[in-house]
Amino acid sequence: MLESAKTSHQSAIDGISELQKQLTFRFSVLSKLLDRQMSEIAKAHDLSLGAYRALVTIEAFGQLSAADLCRYTGYDKAAISRHLADLQQAELIETRPDPDHGRRKLLSVSDAGRARIEAARPAVEDRRAGLSAQLAPGEEAVFLRVIDKLATYVDRTKLTAVK
Repeated sequence: MLESAKTSHQSAIDGISELQKQLTFRFSVLSKLLDRQMSEIAKAHDLSLGAYRALVTIEAFGQLSAADLCRYTGYDKAAISRHLADLQQAELIETRPDPDHGRRKLLSVSDAGRARIEAARPAVEDRRAGLSAQLAPGEEAVFLRVIDKLATYVDRTKLTAVK
């Protein structure tokens, strides 16, 4: 019985070892860890992670449409709709008709939304500083270039066959 458990554990260790060699697996794990950490910060300010990301993206642009918000955050239309509904209910964003497009609405951050972002800013900046401190001088710039390269490749590459 002990030998069977040993074999089972070794098989699991071998499997994990193989997964850890895969770039996509490691990115996924890192992404989940970062999301979990940022979710805690957002939650401390009564926001979901998606709502927080939507709010700071709107703030960064000053104003933009929901379609642009989808494009810049990578969230799908349904998720953005849910996040925007939450942000509107909390009066953290404002909407107005787009004068250049009949049916589109432009989103902007309200004063209450800016106050919420400012309240979260120290924790967000501490997190960023902590992450940056883990990298040697120059590594962060290289890492960001690598992320941009991979994102461009993924964005431009369409899977031709799913097996």
